[in-house]
Amino acid sequence: CDQIEGVSSFDGAASTPSYSRSRSSIRGVSVASQFRTSLQDLVRDLENTQPHYIRCIKPNLKKASNSFDGGEVLRQLRYAGMMEAIRIRREGYAHREVHESFYNRFSILLDSKDLDEGEGVAHLVSVLSQRLTVTDADWQVGHSKIFLRRELATKLEKLVSLRVLCAAR
Repeated sequence: CDQIEGVSSFDGAASTPSYSRSRSSIRGVSVASQFRTSLQDLVRDLENTQPHYIRCIKPNLKKASNSFDGGEVLRQLRYAGMMEAIRIRREGYAHREVHESFYNRFSILLDSKDLDEGEGVAHLVSVLSQRLTVTDADWQVGHSKIFLRRELATKLEKLVSLRVLCAAR
């Protein structure tokens, strides 16, 4: 992979990048190396941002005004994953959080003894379930996220703020 130095901007005004092996003295910069540079800039920008997506749903395939094809709209919603998101919301799991973030925020509620007995989100959820006397129906652990009912999320936030307040004294 070629080493690339230089920065380009989105407004079209780009500094001239210097290439270690991509530039020929006769031909200049190749199309492949320009593409590679552009792709690396895009990946770097995506890693530094938190994009939000807007899902556009077409009401019909004919692009006709005042025409609504319910089957086509439903197909697009299913394909975009909206039906699953709606089902999760309907079941009451309004709070969603990535495992690592959830563990970092709420592991403060565990004692040192609990931390020694196990680690990970599953252990944290089982200990907090026992302490708060809540059931598995109040939260669900997915592959990458944990889903909580709003009431439980509020309760956990209050407990964390109390723990921090007590530790500050």
